[in-house]
Amino acid sequence: MQFQFQTFVSQVVTVAVPIIILMALIMFICLKRNLLSVSCLFIYLAMAWLFSHGFYYNPELWSSKPDMATAILYGSAFSAVIFGLFWSLAYALTSMDKQENKVHIDK
Repeated sequence: MQFQFQTFVSQVVTVAVPIIILMALIMFICLKRNLLSVSCLFIYLAMAWLFSHGFYYNPELWSSKPDMATAILYGSAFSAVIFGLFWSLAYALTSMDKQENKVHIDK
């Protein structure tokens, strides 16, 4: 029973992470409406395609015939995690820069 619950939770997280990143990117596009937001979406899709391609053609991951849906799922989840980390890092650095510039302007 414990193993089934762990498998269920891991599959839910694997499916939810790319969906959350895509929803955030679509909201970002609707709110900002600039070239950077559209390029972020294309960068994420390109990363998802590359990682899915890598998962599909890696013979060490499959005990039998490769499954395209599983490769796409894991590739998009992996790229969503990496993209989310870089996105949050960029946001943190830009907010620190804005805060630092505000301190210099106030003095």
